[in-house]
Amino acid sequence: MSEHASKAVRHASPGWLIQRLSRRFEAEMEADLAPHGVTLGQFALLMASLEAEGLTQTDLGTIFAMPAWKISRHLDGLEASGLVIRQPDPASRRTHRIVPTEAARALAPALRGVGQAVNARLLAPLAPGDRDRLVALLQQVVVPGERF
Repeated sequence: MSEHASKAVRHASPGWLIQRLSRRFEAEMEADLAPHGVTLGQFALLMASLEAEGLTQTDLGTIFAMPAWKISRHLDGLEASGLVIRQPDPASRRTHRIVPTEAARALAPALRGVGQAVNARLLAPLAPGDRDRLVALLQQVVVPGERF
């Protein structure tokens, strides 16, 4: 297979294209979140804890398919920044519930704005209807396989 043909196959691969776009989103989110003192992993956990207060670390691991050690590290950073607290679960001595603080609630609109800005910037080459269609198609493929 020629180099040109190989490149054409790669550029027609949904997996390769989605992976490349994902890396762009990740890089831009990291850069845009940095001034707020939050990493992308922390952002994800914080937004989930704001959506459903009192999730456990296990719940968060399930939602994001993230190993427990990584969840713990991200939560350590959020806790050190005063954005979440770990509250003991009255039903289990080993479980903690993740509760966002008032500081997290105050920061949330700016963080949501970062996500919206990155999405708009990276999808700017598409017409608005095409953006909506892309999201709808991705939802059809991704959401049924999720456990959140």
